[in-house]
Amino acid sequence: RGPQIIRHPTTDARIAQRMAVLIFTDFICMAPISFFAISAALKLPLITVSESKLLLVLFYPINSCSNPFLYAFFTRTFRRDFFLFAARFGLFKTQAQIYRTESSSAWTSPKISHVTLYSLANTLSLDVKTRI
Repeated sequence: RGPQIIRHPTTDARIAQRMAVLIFTDFICMAPISFFAISAALKLPLITVSESKLLLVLFYPINSCSNPFLYAFFTRTFRRDFFLFAARFGLFKTQAQIYRTESSSAWTSPKISHVTLYSLANTLSLDVKTRI
């Protein structure tokens, strides 16, 4: 037997939430295709072959294109960087301020990571450059 991984309950809840969102988006992207495919299989075609080709071209790739963005957006680092970047253009200022406050309180935390330090230093240096 290998080592057992002990997970915190909130970690399991976050993983379940991520999977639920991904499964839901997969379902939403495939629902129109499945609906028209089932109707055609039952000999009740609701759309023509030309329309079904258009449906496949428009809806089928949405799932594959959206999944990488969904995976990325679920990471805390990506969300923080996204909101800090958007705040430079005047968007999501409140959310960016929350992440700035969390980043500044990381300096006092004993469990600070090198990635957090680098990201914070990079953000601060960019803020200084924009003020000059």
